[in-house]
Amino acid sequence: MMGITVFTDPNQLRGVTDRIHDRWFDSAEITFNENKATLTIPFFDRTVQAPGFRSFEKVESVRPFGFLKIYHVASYTIRDTEKVGLYDFNKFTYDARKKRLLMHTGVPIEIEITVTQFELALEELPYESTDTTT
Repeated sequence: MMGITVFTDPNQLRGVTDRIHDRWFDSAEITFNENKATLTIPFFDRTVQAPGFRSFEKVESVRPFGFLKIYHVASYTIRDTEKVGLYDFNKFTYDARKKRLLMHTGVPIEIEITVTQFELALEELPYESTDTTT
């Protein structure tokens, strides 16, 4: 069963940050459903590191952790100047006057989302261990 937490108050952004800080997303996997006005960002844990591993290298077969869904999206802009593909969540800020949500990441990418109403959801997938050593 998937755990879903809905945030409807901008004052809850710290809770969002606390839950997905240092999780990763692939900018190519961000999707927008125009009919539902929903922006969906799949995110995952970055737990596998090989010798010589650099944080911006894509990793095959990384376990998905969940989805960040932003509802009531009027418009959004993604400015990906670094073009590295994988980014980590750092924090979120919300300008209530402009109804604009900003995602801040460790590796620079600018993601601005204008909403008509503040509502986010974290859908976390259940953990399934792939450890076969036990």
